[in-house]
Amino acid sequence: MADFPRIKWLDIDGQQVPFTEPQHFTGSGDETVRTGKDNPLPVANYTQNDTGIWMPVSKDNPMPTQVTGSIVYLHAEEDITISAGSNYTSPMVDLTDVKKVFAVARSINRVNQKFSFRFLWSHSSTQGFWLGILDEYESSTSNQYGDSTVNITGGYLDIKAPYSRLRISNTTEDDDDYLLIVLGVV
Repeated sequence: MADFPRIKWLDIDGQQVPFTEPQHFTGSGDETVRTGKDNPLPVANYTQNDTGIWMPVSKDNPMPTQVTGSIVYLHAEEDITISAGSNYTSPMVDLTDVKKVFAVARSINRVNQKFSFRFLWSHSSTQGFWLGILDEYESSTSNQYGDSTVNITGGYLDIKAPYSRLRISNTTEDDDDYLLIVLGVV
C-alpha cells in the first residue's frame, strides 16, 4: 500500500516541519502522483438530466448556468416628509419574483431621531388588506461615515405574502424627511 499522503520534512528555523505535497491517486490501485502543471487533478463535469440521470458535459449536454442570489431594486423613495407623530405607508411592492426582501429606512435631517418601520403583508396587489403579520424595526444611530444618521435595516426576511406595503412611523415631536429603499433577492 502506498504511503498517502506523501510527507516531505522541511527545516524551518531549526525545526523539522511536515509538509504535504500536492498529490492525488491515479486510479491504478494505490498509486499516487504529484499534482502539478504537467499532472493536474483529474476532473469531470456532470449534469443531471430531466430524468435524474447524471451525464457528462458535452456539446449535446452543456453545463447549465444560472445566476442565483441576485439583488434587485423593488422600490425606492427619497424625501418622504412625515409630520411628528404621523405615519407614511408606501405604495404596494410586488414580491412575487423574489425569495427574500430587505428594506432600509433612513432619517435624513435628524440625529438620534426615533422612528420605526414595518412590513404590512398582503395577498392582493390592489386591496389594503394585510395579514396581521408584523415585522417591525426600531431606529438606531450610526456614525459610520463621520455624519450622524439614523438608520433602520430590516435584515433579509422570508416572503410572507406576495405583496407588501412599508409603513414608517415618526414617533418624535418634530417633522422629518426619510429615505426608503426595498431590495429583493431572486
